[in-house]
Amino acid sequence: MRYYELITEGKTWMKDGVKMCSKDCCGKPVTECKCGPDCKHCECHKLKESTLLEFKLQRKGSKGPAVKEMQKMLIALGFLKPTWTSKRSGKEFPSDDGNFGSGTARAVKAFQKANDLKVDGLVGKNTIMAMRKVADRKERGEMDAKKDATVGKAKAELDAMVGNVLKKREDKKIADLVDQKIKGKMRNPEMFNDLKALISAKGKVSGEEFGKLARAYINKSLATYVQKLDFAGALDFMLQKTTMLPPAERKNVVSQVMAMRNEILAVKKMTPDQAVAKHGDEKQKAKLAALNKDLAKINKREKEIDNRTLDGVPVGSKAKADFQKKVEPRTPYELAKGMSA
Repeated sequence: MRYYELITEGKTWMKDGVKMCSKDCCGKPVTECKCGPDCKHCECHKLKESTLLEFKLQRKGSKGPAVKEMQKMLIALGFLKPTWTSKRSGKEFPSDDGNFGSGTARAVKAFQKANDLKVDGLVGKNTIMAMRKVADRKERGEMDAKKDATVGKAKAELDAMVGNVLKKREDKKIADLVDQKIKGKMRNPEMFNDLKALISAKGKVSGEEFGKLARAYINKSLATYVQKLDFAGALDFMLQKTTMLPPAERKNVVSQVMAMRNEILAVKKMTPDQAVAKHGDEKQKAKLAALNKDLAKINKREKEIDNRTLDGVPVGSKAKADFQKKVEPRTPYELAKGMSA
């Protein structure tokens, strides 16, 4: 019994002695491959058949790259120690040496027992497929954890950094604008600091906050009216009643304040990529590019795991779902067509 496993993407494989294209868009013999010799999407025509890793029935005494690949999976799953010590020389040697010895045999039996397989120490198709499924599941979980704990966390911190820098910058701009445009035009200079604090306040400011200010410095009737307005309306009304700003200049001040506040709110709704691209410096953009590169590698590896097949049998979750779609009739017409065939 022989079967084949593609270890890396874009390699050829053999089926009944025919060299096949591994590209998802094709999957035909290289002689009939849609990709062609000049294809930019795969290297099938340029690779030798030696790129293929062939699995056959493995037992104690077997040797070769297939044994080594199987040993690597056993090490990753914790059934085989990474190294072993020679009793004769006392030296340590790597366990994934491509030699199916006693230690590998014990590890295979332990794996078979743990996964409800026939415990015979022989690595046939059922054992290698089960091993690949468990190894893929473990690696998939590690990929997801890495994505969240490293790349995801770093991008979130970068996003927060950009947001904080922008917030400080815009808060200062608002404060400077209030000093320049409003301070010298106040009818009651005593309320300037309270008004400035309200205009420059972080987060959402409602009309009720302006209402409290109006109640303290103007009168209760105005306070009742102001507290029903939104931020822009309340600010415009308060400037109208408490400053000597001309209408056009007053509208301009309100417009500038709102633009600055909205800029901060807009960043909160952006993805880290959008925030850094628009507001980040060159160093932050370079860091984001590196993080996205790492993320692309993780996503690519996850895709390989999800789409994995072994000797035409789907192993990965995506490959299984695609296979199920192909074999299951989805309409009465397709069912009737399948029965007639």
